[in-house]
Amino acid sequence: GSVTSFTLDDDGVPTFVAKLITGEGNDPGTNPQCMDISPDGRYLATGHGTAANDVEQLTIIHVANDATLSIAGIFQTIDSPLAIAWIDDDFLAVAHTDLGATNEVLIYLYDRDANTLTLVDSANSGQFLTTFAVNRDARTLYANDSNTNQVFAFHVDLDGQLTFIGAT
Repeated sequence: GSVTSFTLDDDGVPTFVAKLITGEGNDPGTNPQCMDISPDGRYLATGHGTAANDVEQLTIIHVANDATLSIAGIFQTIDSPLAIAWIDDDFLAVAHTDLGATNEVLIYLYDRDANTLTLVDSANSGQFLTTFAVNRDARTLYANDSNTNQVFAFHVDLDGQLTFIGAT
């Protein structure tokens, strides 16, 4: 599993910069399946979901100004993080997806100075959570339920607390 970075020239042509290995073989870091870059562009969060584990890997990758990559931290979350999205530069939404069980939106606080990831809130989100969309200006997180074709909307306050807005 790896993540690759590129720069774009003035014509939009990509140029390879770096490839960062996040795991090999049976390592749970193999094959990042979801990712999102922080609004300031300094950190890339990746989720590594499998069907075989109770906990999964989250990797926070530092993105330097020259687009080189380095692992800032490796953390664990509940199985299975099929979606991940930064709410702002501090709060990260992560899916807890489990077919046939409760699915949740998990909100983590990423402390860049201490390099810690702390769960601050969670909320139920249907039967099979697979995708997030974020309106950062309104601090609204949208989470889909692929089994029922519903979209759940949550407000995320400045402390990372979720308030259910509704589902459609």
